[in-house]
Amino acid sequence: MSKNTLYEIGQAIRAARINAGLTQEDLAEASGKERGYISDVERGGKNITIRTLDDIAEALNMDTLDMIQLYRSQDETIAAVVALLVGESEDERKRMLNILKLICGRK
Repeated sequence: MSKNTLYEIGQAIRAARINAGLTQEDLAEASGKERGYISDVERGGKNITIRTLDDIAEALNMDTLDMIQLYRSQDETIAAVVALLVGESEDERKRMLNILKLICGRK
Protein backbone atom coordinates (compact mmCIF):
# COMPACT_ATOMS: atom_id res chain seq x y z
CA MET A 1 0.00 0.00 0.00
CA SER A 2 1.36 3.42 -0.87
CA LYS A 3 2.04 6.06 1.78
CA ASN A 4 -0.65 8.23 0.18
CA THR A 5 -3.24 5.45 0.53
CA LEU A 6 -2.27 4.86 4.16
CA TYR A 7 -2.56 8.58 4.83
CA GLU A 8 -6.00 8.77 3.18
CA ILE A 9 -7.25 5.80 5.19
CA GLY A 10 -5.87 7.38 8.34
CA GLN A 11 -7.59 10.66 7.55
CA ALA A 12 -10.86 8.82 6.88
CA ILE A 13 -10.60 7.24 10.32
CA ARG A 14 -9.73 10.58 11.91
CA ALA A 15 -12.67 12.36 10.22
CA ALA A 16 -15.10 9.62 11.25
CA ARG A 17 -13.75 9.65 14.83
CA ILE A 18 -14.10 13.42 15.13
CA ASN A 19 -17.59 13.37 13.60
CA ALA A 20 -18.51 10.71 16.17
CA GLY A 21 -17.28 13.00 18.94
CA LEU A 22 -14.64 10.53 20.09
CA THR A 23 -11.09 11.05 21.25
CA GLN A 24 -8.31 8.77 20.06
CA GLU A 25 -8.44 7.16 23.49
CA ASP A 26 -12.20 6.53 23.17
CA LEU A 27 -11.71 4.93 19.76
CA ALA A 28 -8.80 2.86 21.00
CA GLU A 29 -10.85 1.47 23.85
CA ALA A 30 -13.89 0.77 21.67
CA SER A 31 -11.80 -0.99 19.00
CA GLY A 32 -9.50 -2.90 21.36
CA LYS A 33 -6.39 -1.04 20.18
CA GLU A 34 -3.86 1.20 21.92
CA ARG A 35 -4.21 5.00 21.67
CA GLY A 36 -0.72 5.27 20.18
CA TYR A 37 -1.68 2.75 17.51
CA ILE A 38 -4.78 4.79 16.59
CA SER A 39 -2.60 7.90 16.42
CA ASP A 40 -0.12 6.16 14.11
CA VAL A 41 -2.94 4.89 11.88
CA GLU A 42 -4.51 8.35 11.62
CA ARG A 43 -1.16 9.82 10.54
CA GLY A 44 -0.74 7.10 7.89
CA GLY A 45 2.19 5.54 9.73
CA LYS A 46 0.74 2.04 10.06
CA ASN A 47 -0.09 -0.46 7.36
CA ILE A 48 -3.23 -1.85 8.99
CA THR A 49 -5.06 -5.01 8.04
CA ILE A 50 -8.58 -5.10 6.67
CA ARG A 51 -9.64 -6.83 9.89
CA THR A 52 -8.27 -3.94 11.97
CA LEU A 53 -9.95 -1.44 9.66
CA ASP A 54 -13.22 -3.31 10.17
CA ASP A 55 -12.70 -3.27 13.97
CA ILE A 56 -12.19 0.49 13.91
CA ALA A 57 -15.19 1.09 11.63
CA GLU A 58 -17.34 -1.09 13.86
CA ALA A 59 -16.22 0.90 16.91
CA LEU A 60 -17.41 4.00 15.02
CA ASN A 61 -20.73 2.31 14.14
CA MET A 62 -19.89 2.60 10.46
CA ASP A 63 -19.43 0.37 7.47
CA THR A 64 -15.75 0.23 6.51
CA LEU A 65 -16.27 1.29 2.91
CA ASP A 66 -18.66 4.09 3.90
CA MET A 67 -16.03 5.46 6.27
CA ILE A 68 -13.39 5.54 3.54
CA GLN A 69 -15.81 7.00 1.00
CA LEU A 70 -16.66 9.85 3.38
CA TYR A 71 -13.08 11.03 3.35
CA ARG A 72 -12.75 10.68 -0.40
CA SER A 73 -15.32 13.45 -0.77
CA GLN A 74 -13.51 16.55 -1.99
CA ASP A 75 -15.43 18.80 0.39
CA GLU A 76 -14.99 18.37 4.14
CA THR A 77 -18.37 19.98 4.79
CA ILE A 78 -20.15 17.42 2.62
CA ALA A 79 -18.23 14.62 4.33
CA ALA A 80 -19.31 15.98 7.73
CA VAL A 81 -22.97 16.11 6.67
CA VAL A 82 -22.83 12.57 5.31
CA ALA A 83 -21.13 11.39 8.51
CA LEU A 84 -24.09 12.73 10.48
CA LEU A 85 -26.45 10.61 8.39
CA VAL A 86 -24.47 7.37 8.62
CA GLY A 87 -25.97 4.99 11.13
CA GLU A 88 -29.36 6.70 11.20
CA SER A 89 -32.51 4.92 10.10
CA GLU A 90 -33.87 5.63 6.64
CA ASP A 91 -36.77 7.58 8.14
CA GLU A 92 -34.38 9.69 10.22
CA ARG A 93 -32.16 10.37 7.19
CA LYS A 94 -35.20 11.53 5.22
CA ARG A 95 -36.29 13.76 8.10
CA MET A 96 -32.82 15.31 8.27
CA LEU A 97 -32.78 15.83 4.50
CA ASN A 98 -36.13 17.61 4.66
CA ILE A 99 -34.82 19.88 7.42
CA LEU A 100 -31.73 20.68 5.35
CA LYS A 101 -33.91 21.45 2.33
CA LEU A 102 -36.02 23.83 4.44
CA ILE A 103 -32.90 25.59 5.69
CA CYS A 104 -31.61 25.92 2.14
CA GLY A 105 -35.00 27.10 0.81
CA ARG A 106 -35.40 24.10 -1.49
CA LYS A 107 -38.31 21.76 -2.03
